Amino acid sequence: MAAGLDAEYASIDALADVVEEDEARALQAHVAQLTSETTALRAQLHRAAALESKLEARKCVLVTNTTRLYDEAKALVEERDAAPCTCGREA
Repeated sequence: MAAGLDAEYASIDALADVVEEDEARALQAHVAQLTSETTALRAQLHRAAALESKLEARKCVLVTNTTRLYDEAKALVEERDAAPCTCGREA
């Protein structure tokens, strides 16, 4: 009877080892998947940061150009307003 119990315990231990190995492989696969996804997300984050930097640079150029055009238009209006009226009527 003791030999039967020992064999039963050995069988249970062997089964537990198989289950633990399966769980360990499943966890390793899950960790590998999460690592891959994390790497992909980091790459996307770096691309987003680069795009944000480009957008900020373009915004600065746009503001500079808009300011320059405004100043040029303002100067033209001031020049026009300072010129004598040539339309035959008084302003």
